[in-house]
Amino acid sequence: MQNLYRNFRLQLELASTDFIRFLHDKIAWDSRLIAIVGSRGVGKTTLLLQHIKKYEKPEDVLYITADDFYFTNHRLFDLAYQFYTQGGKKLFIDEIHKYKELLYALAQSVPFKPNYTKLERDLEISRNTLPDYLLYLEKAGLINLLREKANGIKVLEKIGKIYLSNTDIAYMLSDTPPDIGNIRETVFFTWMRVGHFITSSPISDFEIDGLTFEVGGRNKKKAQIKNAVEGYIVKDDMEYAYQNEIPLWMFGFIY
Repeated sequence: MQNLYRNFRLQLELASTDFIRFLHDKIAWDSRLIAIVGSRGVGKTTLLLQHIKKYEKPEDVLYITADDFYFTNHRLFDLAYQFYTQGGKKLFIDEIHKYKELLYALAQSVPFKPNYTKLERDLEISRNTLPDYLLYLEKAGLINLLREKANGIKVLEKIGKIYLSNTDIAYMLSDTPPDIGNIRETVFFTWMRVGHFITSSPISDFEIDGLTFEVGGRNKKKAQIKNAVEGYIVKDDMEYAYQNEIPLWMFGFIY
């Protein structure tokens, strides 16, 4: 953490305040959370450092970049907590665009079974920090992580698939119309996870409390649940339940 402070002080010393853009005075700097967005190279970093240099006490703040090598072995959350316990008041995080790039990449291929090697290469994110990025996106309510069935704490480590948290994000970020199968699974997962812990199923889409659920359209067959102890077909475009076939819309009452 000392290296982060040292780098911050060096950058602060080099920052010039001779000219500060008008946007500075449009920002509510006293807000608990501020997001400054814009294309690369437009001056977001300069604006942050100028504000700190001119209006903040250096001992109360810390400026970091989310892609610093420090975060290959440390979590952003842990740094923020340590900073707070040491009396820190304001944490400025730069290069947070990695989260946006990751969310966009996931939107193109959800439901997505994590290929960490490909994501690391395409987004230039280290293997150690990528799981943290996914966890933060989940906590922010942007994605849902479908974990594999496991015992104890391992259930939190093994991610079977990644879904967007709702269909609006899928339609907003996807370059092509989202796959209808993905939309159905997203709706089911989003509704059911509110009151149940859901895991991936080795033979179907989801498993909840020992029950197997396969999600599909009106013509979905039962082949994928034939070996389930107790399985159900969740069908879209279906009005009434029949035997172990349940309309997707009915699960909305659980939500």
